[in-house]
Amino acid sequence: TVKVLRVWNTRYGTPEVERTLEGHSGLIRCLSFNRKGTLLAIGGADTTVKVRDLSGQLRFRLRGHTAPVWSVAFSPDSKMLVSGSYDETIKLWDARTGKELHTLRGGTGYVLSVAFNHDGSLLASGSDGKIQIWNPHKGRLLRTLSGHKGVVFGICWSPDGKVLASGGIDHSVRLWDPETGRETVTMRGHDGEGGCLCEKMNEGEWNEHVCVNAECPLSGHTLKVRSLAFSPDGSLLASASEDTRVMLWDVLRDPPKLKETLEGHTKGVNSVCFNEEGTLLVSGSWDRTFKVLSETFNQQQDTPLC
Repeated sequence: TVKVLRVWNTRYGTPEVERTLEGHSGLIRCLSFNRKGTLLAIGGADTTVKVRDLSGQLRFRLRGHTAPVWSVAFSPDSKMLVSGSYDETIKLWDARTGKELHTLRGGTGYVLSVAFNHDGSLLASGSDGKIQIWNPHKGRLLRTLSGHKGVVFGICWSPDGKVLASGGIDHSVRLWDPETGRETVTMRGHDGEGGCLCEKMNEGEWNEHVCVNAECPLSGHTLKVRSLAFSPDGSLLASASEDTRVMLWDVLRDPPKLKETLEGHTKGVNSVCFNEEGTLLVSGSWDRTFKVLSETFNQQQDTPLC
């Protein structure tokens, strides 16, 4: 099990280990930097959330969950921290004092993904087949989005907060209107016969097309979708899957179009993110490497994690 955290410096080309942080008593499940990059939240199998500064100093050890913590995220203003757990709860914390603010219950199943929108006014969480949108300041459930068949592993907001993306165990990537709760696009993987199902919802009505591989504009992942990330300008959506691939979707097209499939990992990809400028894309995998891809996304650099 991985109980060591490494902080990497990617500023000068080849990523180098900046420092190694030890002292974790269980498997590390999730990480999140605050917007300024001065604090790092770490959730894991020991049921706690640890908040450290970049010197490695422990600021807070947040206790309250009764099962492993699978997802953490800072609010955009860095004043709040949210954690989702196998205990089927979401906890909101004051990131400045470590005080617990709210415990949110309303879903069924493990909470494997949490994300604030662009201004911190909304919080999304993903669990068993459902996405829930909350008012994080009042701890109040606003709406529930249903559509996934099974666990939702990844969620992320577009930079303007107008689109919410989700990915799950059903191999699909879905786009939602968070204001209405309506699903706008479903990007499905291949079926057992090599075909695919592409669905687009307009004016509240389904328009379904069954098509062969060569003609399908939305052919997607073949295994669980683990992580999602929008580019800073909102034009691209990256999806990472257990099928070892990262897919880049042009979400400005109607319907969204698969722009590029990035291959190279030898095991499932469980995390993906863009840098602030949108010129680099980083993917992390169970093959114990992460890959840093350049602006054109066809040049990659491999870095081992051990």
